[in-house]
Amino acid sequence: MNNIQLLVFDIDGTLVDRSKETVEDSAVESINAARDKGYHILVATGRSFFFIHEDVRERINTEYYVTVNGACLNDQKGNIIETHEFSRDTLNTLIDYCAENKYPLGIKYDDHIGVYGDYDFFVKNYIGYTHKGIKHLVDDNEQQSHLTSTPLGVYCFAPVSAIDKIKKAIPALNFIATDYDAFEAIRQGVDKVKTIEEVIDRLDLTWDNVAAFGDGHNDVEMLSKAKYGVAMGNANDYVKSYADYVTTDIMDNGIKNALKHLKII
Repeated sequence: MNNIQLLVFDIDGTLVDRSKETVEDSAVESINAARDKGYHILVATGRSFFFIHEDVRERINTEYYVTVNGACLNDQKGNIIETHEFSRDTLNTLIDYCAENKYPLGIKYDDHIGVYGDYDFFVKNYIGYTHKGIKHLVDDNEQQSHLTSTPLGVYCFAPVSAIDKIKKAIPALNFIATDYDAFEAIRQGVDKVKTIEEVIDRLDLTWDNVAAFGDGHNDVEMLSKAKYGVAMGNANDYVKSYADYVTTDIMDNGIKNALKHLKII
């Protein structure tokens, strides 16, 4: 495994259990031990930077963050290095479609999420009212924020069965199903892999130097592209089918065991 130089980690279900707000201690210790040995660390997530768990930002010694499923690249402090925004016309089409079908959606910007439609439903199902991140969810009844700010992505609550219809109606967007009755939308041609490649180029590496760790549908491409794709034990069978190695569950030292298996620590 000596050719591996960059370790890429998803957050939800990989670094942080979906029922918690903190990274498992064994994962923190293992990742930072790898960093101390000279490995580059990258976190790649569907979250906007301001929605990344405080524990991740404070305890994981990463160099870059790929956020909003690849629509944005942030440095260690959250400063924006590059964005892949989609057009306002495309967003207008999606907003109209969701309004017509009564699908609540959150429009992701670099500092907040503007909620269109049923705000209470969106908050309850996206994070819950007790979550400290609620301050970043703005109730935009007038649906005006996208007219003055350029969006990075959209999170929409809609039946999974509706995604194919939406794809046909709006081919300019890339739609990613979540584990719930919801989907993420970003600009067509943009995903985690595209922006991870920008980091790979910055570090003068190739995918043969990458080990990627994930558990969700938005991780399968990076698991496939990496020299070693590691699926968490808590991932579903579809995600596991794209991995070179399946580690133990996130709550059973999954990251630590994977890094040991790869002889990184």
